[in-house]
Amino acid sequence: MKTILFYFSATGNTYIAARRLAKNLGDTKCIPIKHDTPAVIPTGVERIGFMFPVYAWGMPVLVEDFVKELQLDKKVYLFAAVTCGSSIGNTIGQTDRLLRQKGYSLDAGFKIYMPGNCVTLYDMASPEKQREKCDRANEVIDQMVPVINNKQKTDFPKDLWLYKMVGSKLIYPMFARYARKADAHFNVTDACNGCGICEKVCPANNIKLDNGVPTWWHRCEQCLACIHWCPKQAIQYKKATKRRSRYHHPDVKLEEMFSK
Repeated sequence: MKTILFYFSATGNTYIAARRLAKNLGDTKCIPIKHDTPAVIPTGVERIGFMFPVYAWGMPVLVEDFVKELQLDKKVYLFAAVTCGSSIGNTIGQTDRLLRQKGYSLDAGFKIYMPGNCVTLYDMASPEKQREKCDRANEVIDQMVPVINNKQKTDFPKDLWLYKMVGSKLIYPMFARYARKADAHFNVTDACNGCGICEKVCPANNIKLDNGVPTWWHRCEQCLACIHWCPKQAIQYKKATKRRSRYHHPDVKLEEMFSK
């Protein structure tokens, strides 16, 4: 294969983006970044892409850990594509900085707007608005194809100075420090039927069923896959999510998000 796309996805936004990009690039393999993904690159790969959502104006902690472990050929073309509901802060710059610490650097960076899914902070958009945003995202992904195939260098997407300084430099470090133990705020209602879907969709292997009830083990990424995919809406975060709707990309199937 000529291209590898390493992606992290919880509700399917980045998965669908990676799947579409891979199909259009051709000769491309998509590899999900999960708790047990080996940081190994096969020989002969010419392009490597890192695709992931923006969390608190930065990278998911699991993605950051993965990039730190990865060993690359310095001749390979590297790019990052982040999915986001609004601003990205300095997320792509953060990715480039991690790579530069290892002697590499990003050649290109892309921003793909998708429906927001942070149900702990806000309610989800209507299905019509979700579909509209997903369709626009497809157009952006298609525009990325010739840039990547031709190994072109690009400037990184720009964001407001405020989001870069306050979001990425102040809020994100606090998020990264406390994200994994913030699962203490999840709770399960009597609607839970013990189906185990939450355990299967968790990319961090952070959920185990105890007598048919999910328990969290403080390796959380705050991706909220467990909340969004629960068929009974039995998983809540404090009291914030009780009256809010759930989201997954309209083109993704549940089984495609299983981590095992």
